[in-house]
Amino acid sequence: MLYNATHGHTLHYIYKGRESMRKPAMLALEMPTIELPSASTLGSMHTFTSTDTSIPLDRHDRPCLLMGRREGRHGQQLFRICAMATFRHQEKPDLAEVHQYFVLPVSPNIRDPGALLVQTTSPWKDPYQWIMAYEYDTSYLGPLWKGSAHGTGFHLSQEMFDAFNAKRLNLLEGLRERAPSGSSEQARLQKDLKDHLTKEYLEKQKENRKGQQNEGPSNDTGPKSGDSADPPAQAESQGQISLNELNVDQRPSDDSKYSSDDEHRYIIAMEKVS
Repeated sequence: MLYNATHGHTLHYIYKGRESMRKPAMLALEMPTIELPSASTLGSMHTFTSTDTSIPLDRHDRPCLLMGRREGRHGQQLFRICAMATFRHQEKPDLAEVHQYFVLPVSPNIRDPGALLVQTTSPWKDPYQWIMAYEYDTSYLGPLWKGSAHGTGFHLSQEMFDAFNAKRLNLLEGLRERAPSGSSEQARLQKDLKDHLTKEYLEKQKENRKGQQNEGPSNDTGPKSGDSADPPAQAESQGQISLNELNVDQRPSDDSKYSSDDEHRYIIAMEKVS
């Protein structure tokens, strides 16, 4: 059951979400779980899930297009969204292969000639903005994503929304034809995604540790803006963490040094569980 505009959220508008750009890719490739390195324990691996719709409170805001609403099995309200991402300003050929199959550029992004260029009613600013074609559920959707010259929100006109919806369904059908469920091609794309996520996660942790060493000691013991109030190590002690909660932008939970040898051991550990 889908709902139209209620509770202050209007269809086709862009809102603040707390989503991971990895989640739609995992769902599209039928990956309920994925194992990635621990953020704080050398050589330790943790399992992340793609099916959790709980509110991911420790993620930075991400623009998400509201596609619809539905009622969950237990009566809870779920939002149907398509998440947006800049992928740390990488060029399209550098993205995980599955992302290349189902992302569409948002104007003024002109990095995919010939693709449908998604236009918002108020001009978007980031030339690296993409929107992912996979629609999925989340239980959290914040206020409007604002930033236009008039301080109003962004949305798609009905004509633009219809064009985007038709194109995204076409892209997903193409992905299913190319990599059907259980096929060797699907397995190859799953491995490619896992490799990209591992590399990105290690690189970001390395950057965070370097930045922390440069900052030196701090007397501020409270959580910084965008950080989780609960340290990652505490969440990891539970053994299984939702993909929603994997925030590669957060600061590491300890001050241990990070070296190229550490990264090498992480990659070896990844190969052992592949």
